[in-house]
Order: sequence, then structure tokens, then C-alpha cells
Amino acid sequence: MASILKPYLFFLIHIRFASFILAAPDKAGQIISDGESYYAKPQIETTFLGEWVVDNPNAGVAAMQLQLMPNDKVIWFDTTALGPSALKLKTEGNCPLNPDKDNQPDYFAHAVAYDWKTLRVMHGAHREICGRMTLLTKSMFLLLGDGKVIAEFPELPGRSRNYPPSGISALFPLKLTPDNQSINAEIVVCGGNAPNAYEVVDAKHANEKQFLPALNDCNRIQPLKPNPVWEKEQDMPSSRTMGDLLLLPTGDLLMHNGAQKGCSALLPDTKVLVAGSNMHAQYTFDGDYPTELRVEKFSPPYLNSALDKDRPEINEQGTYKVLKYERQFKVSVKFDKKLEFGDVMVTMLYPSFTTHGFSQNQRLLIPALTGVDNNVIIDVAPANGIIAPPGYYILFVNYLGIPGKGIWVHID
Repeated sequence: MASILKPYLFFLIHIRFASFILAAPDKAGQIISDGESYYAKPQIETTFLGEWVVDNPNAGVAAMQLQLMPNDKVIWFDTTALGPSALKLKTEGNCPLNPDKDNQPDYFAHAVAYDWKTLRVMHGAHREICGRMTLLTKSMFLLLGDGKVIAEFPELPGRSRNYPPSGISALFPLKLTPDNQSINAEIVVCGGNAPNAYEVVDAKHANEKQFLPALNDCNRIQPLKPNPVWEKEQDMPSSRTMGDLLLLPTGDLLMHNGAQKGCSALLPDTKVLVAGSNMHAQYTFDGDYPTELRVEKFSPPYLNSALDKDRPEINEQGTYKVLKYERQFKVSVKFDKKLEFGDVMVTMLYPSFTTHGFSQNQRLLIPALTGVDNNVIIDVAPANGIIAPPGYYILFVNYLGIPGKGIWVHID
């Protein structure tokens, strides 16, 4: 009985924490980006809280950094300091030396390519990355460009938000206009911990571990405005550090993971893939809390099967897959109902590189919609590479808050 009950309790807690959504609309139900409601009708609601499933019971490598690729493979890495993974390289020759293991050859994979459609681990590889890291103290926030500090923002009160006691952050969706007016960008930062939270729990620094309580507050700032200041947002339902704050196709933000973390990515099918987590200094495969090698998927509330009748389907043959800055593009939709202006919202997601509480490059764009004709949506592409860096995006169509599966498009 115990072996059945324990995973069940974990599932309930996982659901509770992962289904918390910090919505982009403000308290009045308006879009944060400019204070105007996007839809002309009320959004479709559901009481479904979401669902977790195990996608793969053992991927062999725990995720610490993760990236969704345009070929629908998910790449993730651990760190070689964790010791041997559960995936041994098939060819042992020419393996790099591991300085954390007395410079002995490392025959184990520390990176994988995962096919989220077939649920298979496609490749195992060694990881060799060198670089520099600049640490910001406490709650310092900087705007960087061309290798220079462009602006320094006020410190966010309430202990540290930067690595290693990381808070989580995200850029709210950017709602664009047909004439490319200036954008009111806004950022939210949630959680964090004391500056010494890592040192007092790390075995290299502490003989007796102290687990300091994390923060549960959220704050937001508009960094492009003159003299920007932090504004208090609603608190999280639980304290959290080093989690994930993931943009969904609807413009909402999904908050999950934390502490021993794991990494995540929004997939084109609108589910969220989660991999990794480790309670230990190295790979540990036994005991009550072994290193997490499973791959899971979370279905957000909008994937309630009862809403399938309201889920739009992109007709790829009639949809532009190569977009050009400032030019119009068309999205053809298969739908039983006649779509009208104010019913639909197109969003474009730039998939992020996720690690340690940071989702680098993550942004969700809402292109300006100029018309709907016979279930063909006409939008205007982003103005330039500052708003939308050139590359691959996942394009979604939402009907009154219900997204359909996305497709890959390229913009330049």
C-alpha cells in the first residue's frame, strides 16, 4: 500500500504547485501590456486544473539547462561535476578528462537530444562548455546592450533575486500595433532567497545544512519608462526559488519547479515538458529521493478535452511560414465556426534556453491583427529584429483563450 500511496500524494502536490498561473491580465481582466482587453467577448472558462503524465521513465541524463529546437528535438545538459549519469556512451574512446574525477576519462553522457513526439532519447553526448560568468550582487538589475551597461535599475527589496538564490522572471507578452508604435515592456520577478542560502546548504561550505525559507513575493517593473520603479504584485501561493516562469500561448505565465529545479519548455502541442531535478551533489540512483531522470508533460487547463470543440486548427497549406519584418502575413484556420474580429489572437513564441530560474530569450509576441476573412487571419509581422530577433518561432492561434497546436515559422 505504501508503494502506491506515496507516488499518489506526490502527484497531488505536483498538481497543486504546477497549476498556479500568474495571469498576464490585471485585476480588472485587462491585458497588462497596454490596458486594453484583446478579445471582444468573454473568454471561455474551465474548472480543469491540468494533468501530469510521465512521458519517459528514464532519459539517462538529468536536465539543468534545456532548449527546444525547431526540429522538434529538446536538448538538455547536466554538469560533469555530478559524476556518472545513467547513460553510458557507446564509444568509450576519445572521451574528455573530467577534472572533478582526478582527470580520469568520462565515459558517460552529460547531454541528450529528446524527441518529444516519439518520446525517445535520440542521442547521448558529452558536454564541454567553457565561458565566463558575471554575478550580480543581491537584487541588482541591469539593462545591457552592445557589451555595455545602458541602465541600472533600483534594487528590488527583500533579499536576493540573482543566482544562486535565484528568483524567477519573465517579460510580459508584447502586444504589437499595425503602425509599430512603441511598446510598453513590463517584467515580473518572483521569489528568491537570502544571499547566503546556497552556502549554508552546500556540502562544500557547510557541515550542518541550514535550509533558509524562500521568498513568495512578486514584483513588476517597466524598464523602458523614465525613472522606473518596482510595483508589488500578488504573492505566490508558496515560497519558491530557482523555479521556472513559462509563457503559455494564451499570454498567461505558468509557474512551476523550484529549489532542486529541473527545466521546462512549452511544446508546439501546447503541453509543457519538464525534465530533471536532483537533491544531491552528484547523481544518486537509490534512497528516498533519487536523481530525477523521468521526463514529464503537463497539460494546462486549456487542454481540457471538453474544450476541443473550441480549439482552432492551423491549416498549414494556407499559412505563411516565412515572415518578413513589417509585412502582412496570413494564417488559415480550420474551424467549425466563423471566426470574427475580436474572437481570435495570434501569438508567436520565441523558445527560451532555460536554466536555474532564468528563461533566456523568452518572449511572446502578439502581432497586430488587421482582419479576418473566411477563417483566414491577416496579421502584421513585427517591425524589426529588436522586437523579434530573426529566427524560428512557434505560431499559435487562440480562440477566446483556447489555443490550438502551433507550427514553426521563420522571421527575418
